[in-house]
Amino acid sequence: MGDPLTFQSWMTSGLSSALPARADDSGLPPSAEAMIEAGLRLSNIPDPIMQTIALRGPGDVLRLEAGTITKCVPAPGARDCAPNFFPYVEFSEPELPWLYTPARPGPSDRLIPWLSLIAVEEGPGIVLSPLSDPPVMRLSIADGAGAILHPLDQAYAWAHLQDVPGPYGTRRVARLLCPAKLKPNAQYTICLVPSFEAGRLAGLGRAPETDGRLLSWEDGTGALDLPVYHHWRFSTGSADFEALVRRLFPFEADASLGLNDLDLRYPRGGLNLKDLDLGHRAEKAARVSFAGALTSPVAKRRDWDEQHQRPFKTALHNMLNAKVQKPGNRNSYSALEHDPVITPPTYGSWQAGPQPVEKPQPKWMDSANTDPAQRAVSGLGTRVVRKHQEEFMGRAWAMLAKHDQIDATLRHARVAMSVGTRVHSRLGDLEQADLIQITTPIHKAVKARPDKPASVAEALLSNAAIPDAVFSATFRKVSVRAAKAVTPKRAKPAPNPVELTAAVTSLCLSGQSQVLGDHYFSLTANVMAPPDVTVGGTTLRSGASIEMLAGQAKLPLDKGALAAVPGMTVPRITERVRPKTHIARSVAAPNLGDLKGRLLVETEPARLQQDRVFDRIGGLTPDMAPGFAIPRRVRAQIRFDEASYARLMRHDERMILPGAETIPEDAVSVVETNPAFVESYLLGLNHEMSREFAWRGFPTRLDATWFDTFWDYVDDPDARDIDPIATWRRDRPLGGGKAGPGRDAVVLLKSELFRRYPDTQVYLAPAEWRAPTKDEARAMDAVNRRQGQPEGEAIRTAILSKPLYPLFQGKIGPQISFFGFDIDTDELQGDPRPSKDAGWFVVFEQTVKEPQFGLDLPDGFSPDSAPRRADNLHWGHFSASLAEFEAMTFASTAPLWKDTPIQGARWGKTAAETARLAYQSPVRILFHASALIARRG
Repeated sequence: MGDPLTFQSWMTSGLSSALPARADDSGLPPSAEAMIEAGLRLSNIPDPIMQTIALRGPGDVLRLEAGTITKCVPAPGARDCAPNFFPYVEFSEPELPWLYTPARPGPSDRLIPWLSLIAVEEGPGIVLSPLSDPPVMRLSIADGAGAILHPLDQAYAWAHLQDVPGPYGTRRVARLLCPAKLKPNAQYTICLVPSFEAGRLAGLGRAPETDGRLLSWEDGTGALDLPVYHHWRFSTGSADFEALVRRLFPFEADASLGLNDLDLRYPRGGLNLKDLDLGHRAEKAARVSFAGALTSPVAKRRDWDEQHQRPFKTALHNMLNAKVQKPGNRNSYSALEHDPVITPPTYGSWQAGPQPVEKPQPKWMDSANTDPAQRAVSGLGTRVVRKHQEEFMGRAWAMLAKHDQIDATLRHARVAMSVGTRVHSRLGDLEQADLIQITTPIHKAVKARPDKPASVAEALLSNAAIPDAVFSATFRKVSVRAAKAVTPKRAKPAPNPVELTAAVTSLCLSGQSQVLGDHYFSLTANVMAPPDVTVGGTTLRSGASIEMLAGQAKLPLDKGALAAVPGMTVPRITERVRPKTHIARSVAAPNLGDLKGRLLVETEPARLQQDRVFDRIGGLTPDMAPGFAIPRRVRAQIRFDEASYARLMRHDERMILPGAETIPEDAVSVVETNPAFVESYLLGLNHEMSREFAWRGFPTRLDATWFDTFWDYVDDPDARDIDPIATWRRDRPLGGGKAGPGRDAVVLLKSELFRRYPDTQVYLAPAEWRAPTKDEARAMDAVNRRQGQPEGEAIRTAILSKPLYPLFQGKIGPQISFFGFDIDTDELQGDPRPSKDAGWFVVFEQTVKEPQFGLDLPDGFSPDSAPRRADNLHWGHFSASLAEFEAMTFASTAPLWKDTPIQGARWGKTAAETARLAYQSPVRILFHASALIARRG
């Protein structure tokens, strides 16, 4: 899974790369001092002046600056961490682990870092205390330090670099591993300490010693004090992800999973069944099956004895219908005339209306109210509402508070509509040109004709005679200036600026204007045109002069054409820009039809204000405001946006999947949803919530559906399990809506996997048949022969590139996790015949946020032989027995098989090759659904 990783064993830079001292085969430098010779050559001296310079080494470091360490794995304070993985740190500078090592790598390509990462189990004899110079701490190991800590002559293998690709190129990350073998279920402190004795003494504030010891500890070291540059704590669990998923096994849910018996021998609530005498068959006949929200695909429900069912349902029918007025029956009960009749609740009556429960099947109201199993589910919904009624009412009042703003919006809209109606009544008296200019801001939203999708502005622009700038503010400003500059003729008053703008617009609409270019202010231009081009009744010939007006409006006007407008005179042009020569062309007038009528309709205030209200107030529909009326007030639309199953699970988790306690540990199975349960439960929730709202006088419609979601849908906030109950057809069966009649397949897992690794991905992958390889065929045939089955011809493989992700998910108790998919169980398991549908695989895939290094938990003990693949490398390859494994404290770089290549790498040869073999690839495990679902029949 993923691209291959690239590792390097070390990195040096600067003067460290020029050190004369070279490390030996174990990566050890000859001394703890870093010395280099530097020479100075002068022009008048033939021989260079040489000087030995001491570089800073491990004995010169007292602490690390903040930000030096960028990542700690496992995270500080983490719990239940995998005990078989190596903790590690990453650094901000890639050369830091080798920066103060006083030597260059030797021929073996090994170099010991000047820092080491160690793990100590918390307990007696281990003390972490502050030094006098914080933030450095002191770790004190009372005895046996050499046996607890990994050998420093193998430290070269635990520091490496990795090339990490990113959006801005590849970067190098320096990583320091701790090869300790951690114990399960233990508390550990991880410490970053100096590898060299000079660094240890300097960090502790002690003077250097001359006993010749190079490293901070050796095999046989007893008590030991170490300065700690960085530390953190975490605790281990019992297994890693791979070990947990390998424990999983397929489990076929039997016919009883998801069902319980419901005893009807002693009904309560006034239901009188004394006349029902079943004799010795009473106990068996009076039992029905109660099905949970999830059931086995092969669940076999108990048949309800007809001799018990008939009188039971008849009596319940009569009791529920006692308070319902029957049309045409004058003697039936009326709440206004008779004493109140107290009966059990009729679920759905608030939403569907007080209608009698009818006997013919299938009817959802009859099933929900007279089928004891479904009625019991609705009763669970009423209990949940009663238990949480104060919380629900608090949330409802909070939602209602938002309606104050809605009421204010409605008031403002009604005022705007009243004022707009007065103004709109005067628009009908305007000419089309005047109306077009006044309504310019809404041109984009108004269609030119009812049968055309184009807006007014698009219709005008489609004809060159109507430049876009005709309706611009620039055009109107220039028109006003021109009107003010008009010279009165025969004592006639100057035209009104608005009339002038309208007149020019009329010329455009009539097709009498010409497009002469695209860069204008008011100017006089020479027109190059073919003979006999007429503009406004004036013939333009080559070389003719024409006045143009409109600023940047790109609008050419002819004096004669403008003068021909009744009541207009030719304006005096007062502004000039550099003239340009353009070619005039004639254009046709646009066909706008009854544009004025369309504008009047589209600017009708009632329509505009209602559209504005609908846009601003979600959930408001035209049936709330018939015609163009704006309602005075909108009733609160309350919806409890939550996965209702969660409250039921807290109330009684056995109702989700009866018999869940019988599922064995580490089992993977497939069950299916029960749509009738979902709808019955939501009916009970909504019925009781309507009663609560009525009792409290809450201002809302009591026939609304308050709860419409049962499952916890993944990344789909708009998902619903039921439509509004008031819209349900009377003849639909219970469970026949959005939650049914199809049953979604649900993958069920009972394991601590999701408690330990909650980011685990679960999805389905379609399968396909293919011919097996020779090895696969031999293994498959051997299994089939042992089971007495014919030899196999094909095997299923997964198409991982076409995943199907969960529709919803949830938990039952602390260990059972489930994932629902939009697929039924028959399609999921496919057909066992190779020529048929191959079905689907269920995939569990590890989500890895950072690289992991370590060894698998032991699968036997074989210290003499290496595995064929790095994925199979485990702690048992380093120990000969369980006792030896339990006594081991670190991973050695020199097992007996160290020279055996494993996928091209040798364990312990270099840091890079060791990192390649220790790297833990993300794990994926697949189960074909046919192994998880029992065949029906």
